[in-house]
Amino acid sequence: MLYPKKVLELLTYIRNNYPDITIYIYATIFPPELRIVDSLVDGIHYTLHAPASQKDIDAFHAFQEFIKDRSGSYRAYIDPAVTQAINVIPERWIRLEIKPWILEGGNCLPPGETLFMYVEENPWWTDKNLKTKK
Repeated sequence: MLYPKKVLELLTYIRNNYPDITIYIYATIFPPELRIVDSLVDGIHYTLHAPASQKDIDAFHAFQEFIKDRSGSYRAYIDPAVTQAINVIPERWIRLEIKPWILEGGNCLPPGETLFMYVEENPWWTDKNLKTKK
């Protein structure tokens, strides 16, 4: 979530105009805005990539603590190339996967899901700036 304010604007727009759509967001960091985003989405797919820094691992642990009493759907993906110790609490995650990262072009989405990727910074809301992958 490199552009938290823009993500919040886009999610608010989607929720206001398409209230029944299911939305998951992909995150690799835990900025304060992710707490607000959590209320606008159905779930969060949190990924820990290699090489992970201690800051990355601390953020993963903080997010895992944040979801402790939440009712959303949370997915965790951890690259097995992460060599540091990670305290994973499996019951907090609806899906927990430890496998090598699939590069762009690989089929990494569950059936029936579409991934929207932000590809340009300005203006973010035009169709040319969203790339979809099914």
